[in-house]
Amino acid sequence: MEPPSLPIEVIEHTLNFLDGDFHTLAACSLVCHSLLPGCRALVWRDVNLNAAAYKFKERLDKLTEILTVIPDIGYHVRSFTILCGQRARISVEGAIHLCRLFPALLSLTLYSVDSADLLTVFSLLHSVPTLEALYLFDIGDNFLRASTLYSLPSLPPLPYITATSGTSSEHDMLSQSNLRVLSMVGRRQLRGPSFQAIAPFVKNLGRETSSLRSLDLRAPVDNVLREEPRVPNFASQLTHFGIVVSDTQENGDIDALGREHMAKVFADLPRCSSLRSLCIQYDASAAFFDREYLHRMRIAPPPSSHPWINPFFLEKLSHILESAPGGPPFPDLERLALVFLNPLDWLLSGKAAFDQLAQACLSVNTERNAQGKRRYPRFARLEIQVRIEDMCFTLGKHAKVADARARFVEMREEAMLLFAGFTRAGVEVEILWVDRRYQVERA
Repeated sequence: MEPPSLPIEVIEHTLNFLDGDFHTLAACSLVCHSLLPGCRALVWRDVNLNAAAYKFKERLDKLTEILTVIPDIGYHVRSFTILCGQRARISVEGAIHLCRLFPALLSLTLYSVDSADLLTVFSLLHSVPTLEALYLFDIGDNFLRASTLYSLPSLPPLPYITATSGTSSEHDMLSQSNLRVLSMVGRRQLRGPSFQAIAPFVKNLGRETSSLRSLDLRAPVDNVLREEPRVPNFASQLTHFGIVVSDTQENGDIDALGREHMAKVFADLPRCSSLRSLCIQYDASAAFFDREYLHRMRIAPPPSSHPWINPFFLEKLSHILESAPGGPPFPDLERLALVFLNPLDWLLSGKAAFDQLAQACLSVNTERNAQGKRRYPRFARLEIQVRIEDMCFTLGKHAKVADARARFVEMREEAMLLFAGFTRAGVEVEILWVDRRYQVERA
């Protein structure tokens, strides 16, 4: 008579309590053969590679060897992250090659992506057909050319699709992609040609037959092409949209081209009629760098007062939310995130602008049959994200980051008063710190 055995669901549920404890999971996998698949699934679910890590080349070779000898392991990988940097990197094509060893991969995250490689990323998307989410962080131009480029063991060549090839079968391969989330976030400006090169792929991924539902275009483009990025034509199918705007020059003066671009972006926002989440990034980094650099180099005396970001973009956003013709532009809106590339205390003089935004988000719908309901009845969360840690590192001393974080914590309680209009209406408001890896923290 065979001894009784536990259902596989019970075993998997028990193993889930060990999620993240790799040492214990490794020990459990040796207890009996039936535990091995469940342990492997938890150990290999998320694979992270850091090109700056100690003996990275040896680790990379070992990973490819394991996946080649035991290919079943690759089926457990759902998320793959590669961190590159100034000193070491893997080519984008090499990263895509590695992805082919993960037949069930759902999410790919690449840090420190050179914009010259963006076209390669999009042209190779079809080689990872299971991919549902693609995150590209810290995009920039020609800042990785001096770093060590690690090569990979020989793998079969990948087929390419060019942006101008134009054949219907190639377009179908991209439009039938499973990609649901595309995020491009960076602090370095993209050159116009870099953005224009990938525009056909972004447009094709957003065809009506595609599954794309979340799009973040928060990589600033240089002054030569201030028409981009813009709200795409396929915006009506998106449930999340993020974009970057800026109207501030280094010296704090108004940038006319940036303001013109901003006005066009907000005028087009009503196209996003299915949005549940909206993220607007206001880039005041040029003024921040100029102010901090001049002070650090003793070219200018310490600032006597903190500057205030220009309220124009908040006023423009409020106007769109409140007075769009035909009713609220985003009737299903649940979350609004405002990302500021400047210190938190730069916001303290803007209570009037934030009150106006609260009025726009929480005002009563005056349309017929609205029965006194709010224009955005599902709106329940406002996030204020401050992203200056990466800029502090660029300025030099690591101590600047600790100082900036301490100042952020000190000012957060005072800054919460800016959003009293939201909190009184029961909206959850959080002021969050964004670290160098674009991870949101509560500091």
